[in-house]
Amino acid sequence: MSAHVSIKLTINQTVLRENPEIDGDILECLNDPDPYFIEDSFEHLNLKNLNSSSNLVQVKAQKESYTRILSFSVDFDVDNAKDLKEFLEDEMVLEEDDFDGHRFLTYYIGDLDSLNVGEDDDGDFISVEFEDVEVEGSIDIK
Repeated sequence: MSAHVSIKLTINQTVLRENPEIDGDILECLNDPDPYFIEDSFEHLNLKNLNSSSNLVQVKAQKESYTRILSFSVDFDVDNAKDLKEFLEDEMVLEEDDFDGHRFLTYYIGDLDSLNVGEDDDGDFISVEFEDVEVEGSIDIK
């Protein structure tokens, strides 16, 4: 049975101010997220009408850290809702209709696992891990 799927995430990412790897303007880096949905993992499910979007909600400066809040959504149609649910259950993203937004983010959203803060002498990116990541998420399969 075909279905329309809508996934919504709110992501809070915190990075410490006193990180020795940070060599540029951290606010500029935080204000320029570029996440994307890794659709290759879903290729066997034949997704159709795929749309994803992100929105930077806020960057907050605290005494010892910065926090970035952003929203991310993915919408698509799938030929077989049961196959999608089984796949997400096997990946431990969905368990008895309980959606794990953090696991979904970790597995299927690219460029949000760390923050690029500059380049080394060879031109390679220097990345800083987030101190804390909190994710609220929902999935709606109709």
